[in-house]
Amino acid sequence: MDAIAKAASSSSVFDPVTGMLLLGLLYLVTELVKHVTYRKNQYFFGEEDRHMLEKLSEQHDRVDQDGVPLWYVPRSLISLEEKSLEGISLLIKNQERVVDIIDAISQHLKDIRSTQDEIRRDIARLSGRN
Repeated sequence: MDAIAKAASSSSVFDPVTGMLLLGLLYLVTELVKHVTYRKNQYFFGEEDRHMLEKLSEQHDRVDQDGVPLWYVPRSLISLEEKSLEGISLLIKNQERVVDIIDAISQHLKDIRSTQDEIRRDIARLSGRN
C-alpha cells in the first residue's frame, strides 16, 4: 500500500489530490473484497439470499430422464423460437398495413360524405329551397 501511495502522490499523470483519491478508492475496494469473501460458511448475503441461491442451485442440478438439465434450452427450440418471432413480426407489420388501409378508406368515406353534402346544398340552392 505504501508503494502505491508513493506512486500515486509522485505520479506525473495525476495531481496529488487525484492520486490520494485513487488510493482511497483502492483501499475501499480492498476492504469490500475482504467482506465479500465468506467466513465459516457465512456468505456476504443474508440467510434468505443464501437459501434462495441454494434453491436456484438445486433447480439447476435437476435433470430429466435422459440426464439433460431441465433448464437447458435445446438449439432446435431456439431456432423455432426465432422463427416464431419472425412470424409475429410479420403479422404485426401486416396488421399495421391493414390499419393504414382502413384509415385511408375512412378518410375517403369522409371526403365522399363531404362531397355529397355539397351536392345536396347545391341542389337545394338551385331548386330554390334553402
